[in-house]
Amino acid sequence: MEKKALGPKVGQVAFDFLKTTWGKPNRGATYILEAFPGMFMDTIREMKGIFSDEELCLILDSMHKCELSAHISGSHLTPYLLDAIFRDRLEEKWKVDAEMFMDKIYKLKDFQEAILEIWAKRYLSNKKTIGMFEYIIHLKA
Repeated sequence: MEKKALGPKVGQVAFDFLKTTWGKPNRGATYILEAFPGMFMDTIREMKGIFSDEELCLILDSMHKCELSAHISGSHLTPYLLDAIFRDRLEEKWKVDAEMFMDKIYKLKDFQEAILEIWAKRYLSNKKTIGMFEYIIHLKA
């Protein structure tokens, strides 16, 4: 398969990590970028069945204003969900028990939260081509 050129820029911490782990930062960046889609899908499969359809829709609905930042990955989801519940009352729109739902969120590992953030961002970037209920199928119970 033909490789595509990318030119991401990273901060010093990421650069040092890549250099000390792989010797050459570009080799490490390539490894991480190539491995990530599989890790993403494996984590989605791990979380399959945790959330109801309505809870998944609430996640997607609550993240529409979120701009992800790599240095706080895994830390966007909870504040956006709390804001969606307490300010926007999205739990009423989606008929979700907010307390039970947030208990599920609090039990997630940081990496799982980061994956859910990216999962929501992926939907929001493609929502013109795929419906919400079609998109959540991979995480449905």
